[in-house]
Amino acid sequence: MGYDGKQNRLYLVDKHLNIYAHRLLLSMMSFQVCILKDEIKKAEGLLPQIPESYHGKLAKFLELNGQKEMAFKLTPDLDHKFELAIALKNVEVAKRIAEEQQSNEKWRKVGDIALGRGLFSLAEECFDKSNDFNSLLLFYSSYGDEEGL
Repeated sequence: MGYDGKQNRLYLVDKHLNIYAHRLLLSMMSFQVCILKDEIKKAEGLLPQIPESYHGKLAKFLELNGQKEMAFKLTPDLDHKFELAIALKNVEVAKRIAEEQQSNEKWRKVGDIALGRGLFSLAEECFDKSNDFNSLLLFYSSYGDEEGL
């Protein structure tokens, strides 16, 4: 049938003349189109028009379309922010989230990233907090740390 911009609703009719209304934010669709066209600046200009309740969905859309930095800034979900921080190798933010949530799995992931970036004291701390004794054994034996072993 049509789109009502005041209510942000798309109205559809099936063959039995049943009417269906779907919420459809034109600003969100415009944002997604801009991202797909690589018009990042224009897309950023549309963000204030999109309610925060949609930012999680947009962050996942951005991640799937290679805009992980923008998704990281936009997502309100701490677990998603953590995964994006790991993907972007942002050890500081990932460590802060791991401290807040006290998850062994998160500590282990931060330890792996820290080790890969050469932050050995942070890696040791993370492996210790995650009780990842296999990684600690490998870590201490690699450095010949008898006290740690």
